[in-house]
Amino acid sequence: MQEPPSSQPWRQWHSGLELDRSWPSPASGIDVNRAELKKRSARIVTDDLSSKPPISDEMYSPLSGESTPSAAFGHYVSEVVWGAYSGHSVAKIDLDGAWASADRMQEALDRKFENLRDQLETFFRSYAGFGQLVYAAALNYDAAEGIFNRQIGKLRNVINGQQDPGRSRPPSDLEPWREEDVSTNSAAGVRKFFERSRPRLLLDLGVVCQNSADWMAGLASTIEGHSEALAKIWGSQAAELCQQALRKLHGTAKTLAYDAGRTGDVLLSFGELYWRYKENCASAVGDFEVDDLWEWAGGEDNEDDERARQYLREFNQAMGVWYNMIPADAEMLLPQIDYVESLDPKESGIEILKRQLREPYPYVW
Repeated sequence: MQEPPSSQPWRQWHSGLELDRSWPSPASGIDVNRAELKKRSARIVTDDLSSKPPISDEMYSPLSGESTPSAAFGHYVSEVVWGAYSGHSVAKIDLDGAWASADRMQEALDRKFENLRDQLETFFRSYAGFGQLVYAAALNYDAAEGIFNRQIGKLRNVINGQQDPGRSRPPSDLEPWREEDVSTNSAAGVRKFFERSRPRLLLDLGVVCQNSADWMAGLASTIEGHSEALAKIWGSQAAELCQQALRKLHGTAKTLAYDAGRTGDVLLSFGELYWRYKENCASAVGDFEVDDLWEWAGGEDNEDDERARQYLREFNQAMGVWYNMIPADAEMLLPQIDYVESLDPKESGIEILKRQLREPYPYVW
């Protein structure tokens, strides 16, 4: 893998989930600066949460609607199956021979990509809930402090949340890579597999993941700034707990940034490999049109088939290297303050805050 550029700070965050030991803490006895608390909390709920990293919220739509790695592989075709009243699309393998290696890689990349996207959505749900709680408290400070003091145990409960180890084993641990027997694969099938493949999609998704890593690294830095500012303007037991919430969000943002970046590395490197095999297939295996005419006329070319099988074996072996580098899912430690989507315009910020101090919501990804 190529040497990473130094402009990507997330590459240093490879030690797993770590909480900053020097995290700011409010000075005891400081009086709240209500005006600054409103400004700072407003920045969280408006600026920070107005957008998400490229992998989230369908923000990668320029990829012509293809949003998962599985669309890059060439051993499946879509077919409409008609029932009594309507049809639905199903995917099936229409090539001869063995394609278990491509299946395994396809499924592992899809699972990793979808899990990463779901984890990012879970992170933003937590961050949005935290921002909403602080903003509601800033707008109704005296009443909010009264609620916090009476229900400090509930506030501590939702901020402590729960640690989610993620699906922390990489695909190679769950299902080790195995070489498969390709002795029944034909040259025509191998050529068709590479002809229909779209490795460019893997490259596009790799860029999306690395852009998301950069985005999350920037957000981690922003959270540090919020913590430092809040420590100077808000001092109370509730403020201290909110600092701990920011500390967990910061640590999880860094872990997710690294996970997105490493996933991008795999997609980019494997995509480049796949692209080379696709481009070189015709010269390595034989001319598609000439061989098809020969087979149509009743001829056989065992030499062509053996060359194609060897080409597929080499591709599968190389694919296994990148399969073994797909990272485990990131570990998360998040406050579980639910974001309240209030449809009642008469509902006050205090009512929303009370709803947030219920039992922590479970992880749902």
